[in-house]
Amino acid sequence: MSYSTPIIPVYTEEESFSNQKFEDFQINSYQDTQPEHLQRIEPHAHTYFEIIWVLEGRGIHTIDFENYSFCGPCLFLLSPRNIHTIRKDCPTKGGILKFASSFFTNADGQEMALLINHVFDDTDVLPVLPLQEGSNELIDEAFTDLLKAYHNEGPFNKAILSAYLKILLYKIYTLKKQLVPSATFSNADLERFRSFQLLVEEGFIRHHSVAHYADMLHLSTKSLANLTLKFTRKPPQQLIQERLVLQAKRYLYHSGLSVKEIAVRLGFADQAYFNRFFKRNTSLAPNQFRQRQRTE
Repeated sequence: MSYSTPIIPVYTEEESFSNQKFEDFQINSYQDTQPEHLQRIEPHAHTYFEIIWVLEGRGIHTIDFENYSFCGPCLFLLSPRNIHTIRKDCPTKGGILKFASSFFTNADGQEMALLINHVFDDTDVLPVLPLQEGSNELIDEAFTDLLKAYHNEGPFNKAILSAYLKILLYKIYTLKKQLVPSATFSNADLERFRSFQLLVEEGFIRHHSVAHYADMLHLSTKSLANLTLKFTRKPPQQLIQERLVLQAKRYLYHSGLSVKEIAVRLGFADQAYFNRFFKRNTSLAPNQFRQRQRTE
């Protein structure tokens, strides 16, 4: 069997916003009216954040190999580099909002960084957010305000959009908090946990040990374990391994690399060790996973 499928496309701000009003922000409403609108959206990723508001319709949204059945109204909250694809079972309507972190000014500072992390971090709830009647009205109002501001002209247009986007993000944050058990995390703990996530994202291929990340954060391995357990109920080693498994799945499904080449790219000493690691975490050998995904 040939595995010539290329790595999936990753759309950047330059590609997605090149013909738009702003280089780091875009919003539009949509409604499926043609048969081609129901065709499966092929797997892809972005370098920016995306909020998909489904007002009506249903289908399956696959994000990083996890299938999420949806039925409007609901929200999808996509972080940069999430690989996703959508299959619609019927016509849908709603809105799509895209923005890069550069859209906010330096003056927004730590507050916005924490808010964005709260909204798009899926350690507490899934990346699909069901909306009840009252909450959907709040999102509808926020999207309407953003659309009006986006199409208006004026010297303070971007500042107004930024303010409305903050309101939308605060509303989503409030809705997420209603879905999870009440818990209080200090900003210091949240910053440490976010720093750990970023370090893993940057270094998971080269560094597989908890001790490395604990040293980088100036924490003991026990303190780091307590931190990740507080936010995710998972030890740090599991989070590192989950990131490795996700990247392995991406290579297996979206590239033509051999299993041996994937093992090397992910920092494993030999293919046999990688095979055992992958099967221990997925119950499938790498080639079994590849064949199953490509025949579904």
